[in-house]
Parts: sequence; C-alpha cells; structure tokens
Amino acid sequence: MRTGLIVAMDKEYDRFVRLLADAAPLEAGAFKCIAGHIGGLDVALMRSGIGKVHAALGANALVGLFRPDIVISSGVAGGLDATLHPGDVVAATEIAYHDVWCGEGNVLGQVQGLPPRFACAADAVEAARRGGARTGLVVSGDRFVQASGELSAIKAAFPEALAVDMESGAIAQTCHILGVPFLAIRAISDVVGDSSQASQYKGFWDTLAERSFDTTRLIVSSLAS
Repeated sequence: MRTGLIVAMDKEYDRFVRLLADAAPLEAGAFKCIAGHIGGLDVALMRSGIGKVHAALGANALVGLFRPDIVISSGVAGGLDATLHPGDVVAATEIAYHDVWCGEGNVLGQVQGLPPRFACAADAVEAARRGGARTGLVVSGDRFVQASGELSAIKAAFPEALAVDMESGAIAQTCHILGVPFLAIRAISDVVGDSSQASQYKGFWDTLAERSFDTTRLIVSSLAS
C-alpha cells in the first residue's frame, strides 16, 4: 500500500524520518518530503506547515506527487474530552471544521456544497482502534484553542468531539475532492482549558512524544496487514 503521511511541524517530521527505512528525498517544491518504508508500507512523508492553507496545498502536492492509496494526517492535537490525557492517541472517525459558517441552509462547520463532516476510511479507523487509539470526531480550524470560553463554544456545537487541531479538516477536504481515502491520527499534547495546559504541552515534547509517535508508527504499520 502506498501511504502519504503528512505532518505540520518539524518536531513531528523529524520523529517520523527516524522511523523510515530506505529513506530518500522527494522533490515537492515548497514542501519538505521524503520517501521510504514503515513496516510493509511504501510511505511518502511530507511536512506541510501549520494551518489550513499549508495543509491543503501540501495534501494536493502529496497526492499529485506520490499517488497514495491513503493519506494519513498525523501529529498532535488538543484534547477536548476530559477522559483524555497527554500522550493518548486519537484516530478520527470523521472530521468537522469548528470555524466554518456558510450561512443559512448549511450546518456549522459545513463548506457549502460539501458534506458537513468528512468520513475517514473505515478499515483504517478499525486498524487504529485495534492498535489502541481512541476513535471519534476530531474538529479542526485555523486557531490554537486555549481559552475556556473557546472550549465551551466548541463543545456546545460538537459535544462528542475528542480533539481539536489546525490541519486535518483541510487535508480531509482535499482528499474528499480528489477521491483519496483519508485518516487522521493525533497524539494528545495537552487538554484544552486545563489550567496546566501550557506545561502539559511542554511536558509532552519533553517526555511523552516518543511513546505517542511510536504508537502512531505501529498503527500505520498495521495498515499493511
């Protein structure tokens, strides 16, 4: 299986590069990209940059360059569910924007003419579930969510949401338009609205990132079986 793996930040990219066997750079214009193998998968790893525009352009470039059978958006997210903790791994069953409103006749999060939510590939979600990930709704938007008021608004609109990030919505939309199966896997770096959120985020990179990304590697590898 040819797998496109897209991350936003160098911190994420560098960890996955260390997991690639037979790594060789790929020319992808403005985007950092490398090809190799994880388990039995042919993988192209891309660092897109942060936010919707970077994510959409990167995903489009990755699909055009590598022609993957599936695109996986990986990285970190803020936890929205009180039962989640830094270091936990979440796989999205579906993705919704929390910051899109196209007016009457559309639901919150819906880009007019597109589904209100973008469904992730069911077989990949099941593989992630078997690998120990929590599964459910992930919401996405161009904002780093910190304040309790922002959390309350998102939870009121999407009460079942497990996590929030800044890229998976745009990547899911791009894959939907291009007809490529999609999965989002996120390591929880901090719990939104917690008084210790800033220290949680720092502590994640200091102590929990390697374990979380290893869980993600095992999930990605399991897609080949």
